[in-house]
Amino acid sequence: MGKPQTTFEQACSLEGSKDTFSVMIPDYPIYANPRDMLAIYNPATSGKYVRFSQIRINGDSPAATVADVYFYLVTSTNTGGSTSSQTINQLNPGGVASVCSAFTYTTAATTNTGTYHLIRGGHFALPNATTPTFAAPDGVWQFGDRAATMPMLAPGQLAVLSGSPATGTNTATASQYSWYLTMDWTEDTV
Repeated sequence: MGKPQTTFEQACSLEGSKDTFSVMIPDYPIYANPRDMLAIYNPATSGKYVRFSQIRINGDSPAATVADVYFYLVTSTNTGGSTSSQTINQLNPGGVASVCSAFTYTTAATTNTGTYHLIRGGHFALPNATTPTFAAPDGVWQFGDRAATMPMLAPGQLAVLSGSPATGTNTATASQYSWYLTMDWTEDTV
């Protein structure tokens, strides 16, 4: 009798060699009726695919509450409204700068011409900011360890963290919540 045959397949992760980026927004005060809070835009001329690996969300409120947050990929950028540019941090030193831009909204976009594709959504328990009775738990959306399972932005598309469904508006009043929002991604040549 011979030995049983065994087949081995060698796996090698290339994730560590990709340009990796992050944007973190501390104490983002939700503004009156801006549907989208944090956005990452991949310019039409970038020549890169953007794949999201992780999103972290937590925060607090003047009174303990539960708030909704949604993650969308949008087929085109919004127009109008007021935005504030945010710093993109490079997580692998020595790489190239991100092709993306990151921004928060201070007033709602006036036109949302793209199609919103809902990727994730959730309810987040927010403690009372001055006399909390529980710690604000981190909401973590982890998007797989393979590129095929990560939400992807093609050139010319937008990714947003939003405080309302795609068909509605955010009914929160100004500064009702204080969010901590983090988005991590990699960039690959098209």
